[in-house]
Amino acid sequence: MSNPLPKTASAVGSLATGYPSALLPAAPHSSITTSSVASQGAHLQVALTAKSSLAVPDVLAFYRTALAKYGMYDTASPALNGATALTFKRGTNSVTVSTTPVTGGTKYVIYGAFTAKN
Repeated sequence: MSNPLPKTASAVGSLATGYPSALLPAAPHSSITTSSVASQGAHLQVALTAKSSLAVPDVLAFYRTALAKYGMYDTASPALNGATALTFKRGTNSVTVSTTPVTGGTKYVIYGAFTAKN
């Protein structure tokens, strides 16, 4: 992540303007519910809620692969009953992926917090 950061934005049913989809894409076979980006100074927060036809292990495997490209590796995180969550970290950057099995696939929420390099 580098400056300039995108302007704060949100969207329903699609990716918000400025959402870093190359870094944090939606899982395959997903329909996006909401997404947002919020920036202040050198800090960027991104969020995505979506549903995929993939099973929970497949969604988590997708993000393990996608984020490993950036040197971000996961640890288990606390999650609500019935959900599975992983947090990926590198330096001051972090991404949490929370997944819940639903009929026909997985609902998931992504929250990312990044600090831009100058």
